[in-house]
Amino acid sequence: MKLFDILFGRAAKKEQAPKPIQAENKEYHYYAEDLAYGHKAYLYPALFELYKYDSEEIKTVAKACTDIIGNQNGRELADFLYELRVDSAYMYRNIKEKSYGRYKEICGDDFPSLLAAGMCHCDGYVRMNCTSQMGQYPKFLPLILCMYNDRVSNVRQAAENAFKQAVQNADIMTIAEASAEVPALRHCGRRENESLSEAAELMRKRLSKELDISSLRTMENFPESRRQKIYSALISEHLISPECAEYIINNEKGVIKDRTELLYIRKFDLSRERLTEYLKNKNPVVRHIAAQKFIDTYGLWEGAEEMLLDSTRPVRELMLYHFRKSKPDFDIAAYCKAHLPDPGAIMALGEAYCPEGEKIALEYVNSENSKIAAAAVYTLCKTASDKYDKLYYEMMSDPRPKAAKAAYKAFVSCGGYVPPEQLYEAVIQSSENTCLCRRYASLLCRPSQGIWEAMPQLVRLYDFPDECVRNKVRSTILSRSCYFIGSCHRRDEIKEILSRSENIPEALKNDILFQIERK
Repeated sequence: MKLFDILFGRAAKKEQAPKPIQAENKEYHYYAEDLAYGHKAYLYPALFELYKYDSEEIKTVAKACTDIIGNQNGRELADFLYELRVDSAYMYRNIKEKSYGRYKEICGDDFPSLLAAGMCHCDGYVRMNCTSQMGQYPKFLPLILCMYNDRVSNVRQAAENAFKQAVQNADIMTIAEASAEVPALRHCGRRENESLSEAAELMRKRLSKELDISSLRTMENFPESRRQKIYSALISEHLISPECAEYIINNEKGVIKDRTELLYIRKFDLSRERLTEYLKNKNPVVRHIAAQKFIDTYGLWEGAEEMLLDSTRPVRELMLYHFRKSKPDFDIAAYCKAHLPDPGAIMALGEAYCPEGEKIALEYVNSENSKIAAAAVYTLCKTASDKYDKLYYEMMSDPRPKAAKAAYKAFVSCGGYVPPEQLYEAVIQSSENTCLCRRYASLLCRPSQGIWEAMPQLVRLYDFPDECVRNKVRSTILSRSCYFIGSCHRRDEIKEILSRSENIPEALKNDILFQIERK
């Protein structure tokens, strides 16, 4: 039986010998040839054209499908094929009336890849029949599950039948990968809730019985993004045991480890001892989530006040909120004063809006310790706002890097203003100090500074040597209002600078001149 009959379910006709390649099918021949050379965009044009001819060149297309698909599966593969399909869908020509020929026999092991490409075809009949045949190839179980969201109900029904067949024979890691598609499918609008829940339950039963640490070891060679997706689904849906989750955390590194820890803390019931360990984690986000979980589960613990002095703001603010809510009699200000000059204590005074916070911060703003000075600037910004704008601006050039950074943030946060002429001179004078120069340039380019007000200085900096400053200046000039806002003196100054400038493009120069002359 021909693949045409298999895919479309029509009555089988008498077998005929395949027609030889005719001269008129050279278009398909070129597509198949280009596809063989690695031009992925020719995948669907080749598929569209091959339906017109019974050619053994389909073997080339099937092999190209295998190479193109590689290790991709599920939504990643579907999105990739859809992207190729969009570029080539205009080649579609009444595919339902064309014969596939002996594709399954010719393609051999590459036939499942050809079916996978057909599952993302623009024609619903092709998608339906390719999906119905895919139940024999459990490797593509994640892609089958993605077809639960197809826009055609018959395709969705074919996906359900294929899934029930494939899930029985799929290996446990393929099922784990398929389970990672469930959260996204739940947010889609086309699938039937009962069908998706049934599929998820089938996978849950197999995962609960067969997934163990030895199975997880087989994922070590998976790409990082793929492992992260699978781990997130397994933990979020409670598809693995706490022991397996601990194994993942202990054997992963970097972003995967951190994200897995966060999900583990949120989704599993942890003991006091385990949560206490996470309260000392180096990652501030983990500490924050662990503190919230501990308080929600067991309440404030003995020694919880130590986290009022944490090095990160979200943790301090969380603890401050719960102490005010659960222990209103606890003197937070006195506790912070007792731990001076700890940077966390200084910042906590500002976040608690302690009346003495401003005075204490002024005492430490000149500390030799950069962290202490930065904490003092932060507290001044919290308690006194723009009262110390001049101090913030002067400290931006401070040799203590953390203090200088805190001063810049405080100046921006409080909306400090410096005349454009002064900022321009600061940019020129600090050109050897890259970090400081960029900060001055950022202040000059702020919309609140007034783009037309700073236009003379921005024009002078149009070809500044530092690329970051130059790009910032140019984007600011382009974002100016089309209506000139400024004094006559400023208009004359801009005209004079433009007349002497040789680096400004003529088109931009003419636009600026037109805008300042328009009334």
